[in-house]
Amino acid sequence: MAMKISTKGRYALRVLIDLAEHDSGEYTPLREIASRQGISEKYLESIIVVFSKAGIVSGHRGKGGGYKLAKDPDQSARLATVLYNLLESVRIAAILLRPYLPQTSEKILASLNTEHTSYDSVFTFGLLE
Repeated sequence: MAMKISTKGRYALRVLIDLAEHDSGEYTPLREIASRQGISEKYLESIIVVFSKAGIVSGHRGKGGGYKLAKDPDQSARLATVLYNLLESVRIAAILLRPYLPQTSEKILASLNTEHTSYDSVFTFGLLE
């Protein structure tokens, strides 16, 4: 049975990755994230509120306001572990899909920027750098 990630789930991951990639220590306005990701600001509001309540992001209203990843080391480590496990699972799935969807598999593996793409590597979890 295939696991499907909802549109909201995919967008949520994109928000977290965007915040990590553009982390300057300052708050990032939601409109900037929406613009970079091509997602409506209104839709992102419904996603970011969940992260805010969970303590994954912190928000600030007013001038210079926006959102940034929480600096709580426990939350940051937990988030890093979740994202790493997700990407490692995607790497393994892409390798296993290669015989059936070769072009898609290669695109996924290229986006992960990994050298560990052999079939034998699926038996070892934790090869992404």
